[in-house]
Amino acid sequence: MFLKEHQLNDVGIIYTLTKKIQFSNINIVEVASSFNEVHIIIKSEDLKNVIEALII
Repeated sequence: MFLKEHQLNDVGIIYTLTKKIQFSNINIVEVASSFNEVHIIIKSEDLKNVIEALII
C-alpha cells in the first residue's frame, strides 16, 4: 500500500513506504477501512485543517 503524497502548507509531507506513516506536526484522528482501501483522517495541529489521505 502506498499513501499518496500530500504537501501540507509548511507542515510537512505525509508519505509511507508500506503502512507505516511518517508525519510532522500531524495527528491521526480516525482510521476507517473498507473492502480494499483504508482512509486515514489526519489533523494538522498547526493549521487546524483536516485532510483525508487515501491508501491505495
